[in-house]
Amino acid sequence: MNSTLDLEQPPQKLFEITLPQTVLIVDDNPTNLRVITDYLEDYGFTILVARSGESGLEKALHGHPDIILLDVMMPGIDGFETCQRLKANKTLQEIPVIFMTALSNVEDKIKGFKMGAVDYITKPFRREEVLARVITHLRMRNLTQTIQKQSESFQTMAYELLEANTVLSKLAIQLQASSEVGQQVISILNLNELLLEVVKLIQTRFGYYFVGVWLITKQENGSENQMISSEDKTDATLYYKGNMAILQAGAGYDEDQLPVSGLVQPLDDGARSIIAWVCQTGQPYLATNVALDYKYVALKELAQTKSELVLPLRVGQRIIGVLDIRSDSVATFTADDCKVLQALANQISVAIRNANLYDEINHLNENLEQKVAQRTAELNSAYQKLERLDKVKADFIKITSHELRTPLSIIKGYTQLLKELLAIKNEPSTTELLAGIISGVDRLYQIVNTMLDVVKIDTQLLEMHAKPTTISTVIGKVKRRIVEELKNRRLTIIIPELEGLPIVQADVDLMVKVFYNLIINAIKYTPDGGTITVNAQEIERPNGTAAIDPQRAIEVIISDTGIGIDPAHHQQIFEKFYQAGEVDLHSSGVTNFKGGGPGLGLAIVRGIVLAHGGEVWVESKGYDEETCPGSHFHVLLPLE
Repeated sequence: MNSTLDLEQPPQKLFEITLPQTVLIVDDNPTNLRVITDYLEDYGFTILVARSGESGLEKALHGHPDIILLDVMMPGIDGFETCQRLKANKTLQEIPVIFMTALSNVEDKIKGFKMGAVDYITKPFRREEVLARVITHLRMRNLTQTIQKQSESFQTMAYELLEANTVLSKLAIQLQASSEVGQQVISILNLNELLLEVVKLIQTRFGYYFVGVWLITKQENGSENQMISSEDKTDATLYYKGNMAILQAGAGYDEDQLPVSGLVQPLDDGARSIIAWVCQTGQPYLATNVALDYKYVALKELAQTKSELVLPLRVGQRIIGVLDIRSDSVATFTADDCKVLQALANQISVAIRNANLYDEINHLNENLEQKVAQRTAELNSAYQKLERLDKVKADFIKITSHELRTPLSIIKGYTQLLKELLAIKNEPSTTELLAGIISGVDRLYQIVNTMLDVVKIDTQLLEMHAKPTTISTVIGKVKRRIVEELKNRRLTIIIPELEGLPIVQADVDLMVKVFYNLIINAIKYTPDGGTITVNAQEIERPNGTAAIDPQRAIEVIISDTGIGIDPAHHQQIFEKFYQAGEVDLHSSGVTNFKGGGPGLGLAIVRGIVLAHGGEVWVESKGYDEETCPGSHFHVLLPLE
């Protein structure tokens, strides 16, 4: 036995099995247990031991060993009965059992094999023999399990291939029918003729009991139904009074049944049928067994219906009818059937749209000039109405702003007088409250003045008093106004030397508003501790659309290390009342981080800059509160 094993090899390579494997040893002899346990553990096995048959059964149930070494002669239940009980347990019966016994007669061995053992080891045993037999039977067990799994896998694959082949065969037929229907859609423009051909084609190719097209019709003229019926189990209904779904074309039926004609389904709110439900919701509906479906309404002309698939016919967003497919068997339609038939329904919708468009073109040509004139008049009326509404809005803002100034002045004046009273000066809490009132009034003044500026810009009444000035003068005035704001937010403003730039012709007060609003905007959207930079340079810009005769200009760039602006909003931020982000999440305050406001600052900036013949725009890689990509506002002011 030693000659068959290379005991110098690592256990993993030697055994060709996955270690550790669990071995249960059942023996009442402690010497035998110790010898075998020590030897097998040296080779990487996990060992469970039991001193009796009852203990062995319990260890097997809890430990689920990979193989069991079982002594035959033990107190209590012997090895034969222990093995018999193991094999009677469904969770343990596949575990190989090797008997260890001093019994050597043939009858005992045969008895052991009948009980379910796979091998015998005769005492006194050699350790190498025990190892070899354990490895052999573990290999056999692993091989058997692998073969069983492969067999199950092959059976599953064979079944799946058979199912796939059936589905593919059916799908090929369906695709061929879909192609033929597509050709009909292209070649026929007469609606009734086309639908009759299509339903006959679907019914013939797919073999369904009935195929029909129901169209939604509302015909107020006439009190009687007018219908045209064709032979050979097809029909076409043209008109019906009321809001109904009409069977426009049908093919199929039972061989002994007369052709169906004049079928209708009401579509009012009280209608409860599959046809009505699909027309009202625009969703497909599958009734696998109509006898159990509460939406199904039986028609005596189609009494053999057992299952039904109804698909919407849609032109744009409008439902114009349904494709109704019925079978005389329960659960006929598969998921693939539904997909292919929905594609056919879409093609039928295209056919109906083309036929309707072809019919409407002539009518549109006759009335085109009249409709164009009518639409033009409506547009002019709407435009004039918008102009009046815009003027009313501007007048309202102007009047409201003027009306607010008087009470604000009174509130501020009396508040300042109260603040100067000796009795109040000695009350710090009252002084603080009055200071808050004055601050609020100043804020309201600022908002009112901003609204008035917007009205002046909108009505082109902005008064400009242009005179020679420098960018450094304007920026200096702005900087002095924002000292406290920068300090409160721990922001740094960097302004390089601007003295060497040329003089511009501009209204100083208006320019201060421009750069004050831009810098305040940068403060709002820059986190605490950030940086704002003001750069300016002389450039040449094309005069008009041509690159010749360039115009000299001053370009001022306000940059920040803030959260940035989504490129999708680069144009909208200069519109009146536009707010980037969710307004409800803005904090209050003029310069608080992401602080709220009326959304007029950048609109005023654009209006003033355009009034000076300049340009303004923003550049930003995007919005991100984590990386803070920043924004760059460019103001271009002509020097001439």
